[in-house]
Amino acid sequence: MRPLIIGGGPAGTAAAITLAERGVPARLIDRRGVAAPIDKACGGLLTPRAVHLLGSLGLEVASLGRPIDFVDLVARGRRQRIKWPTSTDAGETTGIVVSRGRLDSALLDRASELGVEVELGREAIEPIVERGFVRGVRTSNGEQESTEPA
Repeated sequence: MRPLIIGGGPAGTAAAITLAERGVPARLIDRRGVAAPIDKACGGLLTPRAVHLLGSLGLEVASLGRPIDFVDLVARGRRQRIKWPTSTDAGETTGIVVSRGRLDSALLDRASELGVEVELGREAIEPIVERGFVRGVRTSNGEQESTEPA
């Protein structure tokens, strides 16, 4: 059996990619029927640290969006432009602005490339618990998915 990951957003796909890179192919299910969700406000601005982490997962992050050099802060009719930070403990990089749909699609594509079995349009309804441990889930189509610890 394979580890089962519920949710194909950034956290779920990052977990699946990390497992696959370590030789543990996972299965990922997500309730969305398509790879790109409706864009959300969250996920649009990626800090230099997030850009570095996504790059370490094998994404070509710079090709996904636009780099950030400055940020304009506006409050009570006043505007202040500040330089966006470029340092992380891993080196120099910039932040970027990318649509959440584009980011999710790139992460799901990377997971698939590494052998992760991605199934969209399937919702986890409730956990299957045996002797105090989650051993799988019941899904929206009435099936049960089992897993084992990675």
